[in-house]
Amino acid sequence: MDDQLAVEKEPEAKEPVVKKVAKMKIKKPAAKKEPAANSASTVKLAPKGDQLMFDTDTLTAKAGEVTVDFTNDSAISHDVVVSNSSSKVLGKTPVFYGGTKSFNVTLKPGTYTYYCSVPGHRQAGMQGTLTVN
Repeated sequence: MDDQLAVEKEPEAKEPVVKKVAKMKIKKPAAKKEPAANSASTVKLAPKGDQLMFDTDTLTAKAGEVTVDFTNDSAISHDVVVSNSSSKVLGKTPVFYGGTKSFNVTLKPGTYTYYCSVPGHRQAGMQGTLTVN
């Protein structure tokens, strides 16, 4: 502890009285960090204009909770579906046009496929690969 001098006037004294005042140091608690396994990531996706393709055919995310944000400003209705290597659907948006729809999915490290499930769209090339690390 450091000592510091403080000057106070006592009510009846005409001269200041000097008193010692202790200076305390307060230790702040350490900031808590979340484990990396709980970190979330967001991937953004959109159709490429009015074409039957996404604006990218490769996405990358961190393992854990992944948010898929799909913005469809196209005049054509689309959705986005994420599936695993066994073609099991893990998450999807509704089919829509105009605006943004999102969904959350918990993914382990690996490779996943995303595609538009509107008939004919995936076959026309509206699909891609999501790599999770």
